[in-house]
Amino acid sequence: MWTSWARPWDKFMRLDWHLDGDYEDVGGVNVLREAVGEAVAVLPREHLRQLEAFVMWDEDPKGKALGIWRQDHTGVAVELYLRPHVTPLLALPAPVRAFALRLHLAYTIFHEVGHHVTRFLNRRATPPRKAATVEQKIERWADDYAEKRVGRLVERWLVPGGLADAAPGRAALSAALRSLRMDGLVALPDAAEGAKEGTKEAAPAS
Repeated sequence: MWTSWARPWDKFMRLDWHLDGDYEDVGGVNVLREAVGEAVAVLPREHLRQLEAFVMWDEDPKGKALGIWRQDHTGVAVELYLRPHVTPLLALPAPVRAFALRLHLAYTIFHEVGHHVTRFLNRRATPPRKAATVEQKIERWADDYAEKRVGRLVERWLVPGGLADAAPGRAALSAALRSLRMDGLVALPDAAEGAKEGTKEAAPAS
């Protein structure tokens, strides 16, 4: 295990890495560290208030989750399970896979931070417990939050000098969005229509 640090507001927040795998199939652990750090960095500081850590594991020990938000005796944290994000993307061409991995990880991070905002920072917005669909509403709100943040992350990639500034990058990004069924979230300028590579095996967090 090793710990790195993010500074999204005036205090340091832990990024704890508990990984056994080397993730060479996607370019190594540093690729994952960069993707996670990028996603955390674009979140509003006030939405990360009282969130103590992002904790990365290879797999969910309790099932098949991509990530969870938790509040327990150890504190308030988001846990992220990396191998389920990676494996479904391995069949994609490398340029498409690079964007798809960033998007897939970012969506899960944003979804779980959406839970943090709803359940911890803005509890007045939580539906009353008597509501039969309370969990569905909470999940929908987390999805709405994640979708908005993904759109803003992609906007950063499209600026001059960004990851998807040039046509090849936009084509790979467009294919990555389709592979994750996120293409309805972002309208890309001049995305190459000919790039059809992708897979629908990897779905965002729910």
